[in-house]
Amino acid sequence: MPQPTDDISRALAYALDPVLWTRDVVGWTPDPWQERLLHSAATQLALCCGRQVGKSSVVAALACHTAVFNADALIILIAPSQRQSRELAIKVGSFLGSIEPHEELEESNKLSIRLARTRSRIVALPGHDPKTIRGFSSPRLIVVDEAAFVLDETYAALVPMLAASPEGRIALLSTPFLQQGFFYEAGTALEIGNAMRFRHGTVRVSAPLGSRSVVGKTR
Repeated sequence: MPQPTDDISRALAYALDPVLWTRDVVGWTPDPWQERLLHSAATQLALCCGRQVGKSSVVAALACHTAVFNADALIILIAPSQRQSRELAIKVGSFLGSIEPHEELEESNKLSIRLARTRSRIVALPGHDPKTIRGFSSPRLIVVDEAAFVLDETYAALVPMLAASPEGRIALLSTPFLQQGFFYEAGTALEIGNAMRFRHGTVRVSAPLGSRSVVGKTR
């Protein structure tokens, strides 16, 4: 018979290791490059790669883990259009629905999910108008999907949120587009620290929270 200490140890291991949690509890096995991203402690991440390689899945897993293991966490999902951010929210909801034992949801629709136990909330917003994202404060995680197609003004509206959130993180992911804008700058920033190489590109992380010099360089 399992002992209480075994359950506590397992819960702690899941909280510290998103990869272990996604495998054992969600039932999703990440690829090696996705494992490295999930294990990253960087506060800012940038990932540029092709379509259908699993970038949306890995950030959905990260969003789920953040919501499950942090109380009152706000996770914001942004994409160029409401339809695109809704699709990412649906993927997050699908992962949450795969959790065993079942994680009760206090609220669940295509635009907003709230977990009953942790009170964490996941919100899907469009990125075509900065006004739609104002009013949110201290997010634990911001995910910007197809970031190369999101307005610079929208990104500028996100930075103050992170500055007020000491433990906040931001993940920028996109397919390549023009050689301009905040996502391109994220990929060509000079103030780069530790490097992490993924199968689908090179992602370097380390810019200070709230800095325009991100986090990531992909080739």
